[in-house]
Amino acid sequence: MMKGQISESQRRPYPMRMILKIAGLSSAAWYRRKVDHVEKKRPGPKPLVSDQDLLVETKTEINNSTFTGEGYQKIHKRMRKRGVICAKERVNRIMRENQLLSPIRPRLNIEQNEHKGKIITELPNRMWGTDGKRFFTLNEGLCWFFSVIDHCNDEIIAWHTAKIGNRFAAMEPVKMAVKKTLVLWRKASVIIPDCSSGLIMVVNMTQ
Repeated sequence: MMKGQISESQRRPYPMRMILKIAGLSSAAWYRRKVDHVEKKRPGPKPLVSDQDLLVETKTEINNSTFTGEGYQKIHKRMRKRGVICAKERVNRIMRENQLLSPIRPRLNIEQNEHKGKIITELPNRMWGTDGKRFFTLNEGLCWFFSVIDHCNDEIIAWHTAKIGNRFAAMEPVKMAVKKTLVLWRKASVIIPDCSSGLIMVVNMTQ
């Protein structure tokens, strides 16, 4: 006799407490019983792309990419452009379950751009460097210090301080260094590296 079944003789169901008492069992034995495992189905409509097909599409997109360390959002956007319609949360879950997220993905064999150049010259006035530094004073508050340094002997050729550190203040020590060092030259070409943007400026002065 189980719960919910109707007795053929009495034509009525028996309560569970009575059934357990007659069987000599406790209520805990009933609730600890093994039930058949029913796989939970995803709520809502069935997706157009299954998880297995989505995993294949994700691996294909990762292998065809020329970049490393990309996250699931960029992978999802590129797959949508190819016509693979899915939610980005599913792409994140698929990549996480299969260890495809960017912190775990192996890096490609990329040649490292090692710095093998040389910025120290054999003679002075061959290469200058300019840079700015912000400092604090009690009377003026925050100010800017700009200088021009010779790459041969680290000599500070010219310097300039200003309250506002803009491009005009940064060029003041450059003009002072040119006038100080090349005043006797009728025409001079000085190569000055711009440390802020990596560009090279050529300053020509005619006296």
